[in-house]
Amino acid sequence: MTKDNKIINAALWFFALCVAVILLTSCSPYAALMATATPSQAPTVATVQRLANVPTPTPAGIHCTVTAANLYIRAGASMAHEAIKVLHSGDVLRVIERGAWLKVETAQHVTGWVYSKFCN
Repeated sequence: MTKDNKIINAALWFFALCVAVILLTSCSPYAALMATATPSQAPTVATVQRLANVPTPTPAGIHCTVTAANLYIRAGASMAHEAIKVLHSGDVLRVIERGAWLKVETAQHVTGWVYSKFCN
């Protein structure tokens, strides 16, 4: 192998290495996020989980109607929370927050949570 061939081969390997490094560092789905974040702003698992559970505020005047025969309005957004009151099919509720669970208020001004599947 001549000296010119060795130089050409070295240049080609260097070029291939540069292309591989560029591809590996630029194809990350988090590249844009990490490029703009400082170490103190980098998202943590706790931050992402907290943001995923943030309920969406609902504009005033939005209502839903209970579609289940009987539905408990609960103190919190899960089956583990205490049932406050029993609602019946056709009851109209004012929606305060939306998500998998709806924060609602009854006509008697009782505020609590119902599962969204049973209130349209």
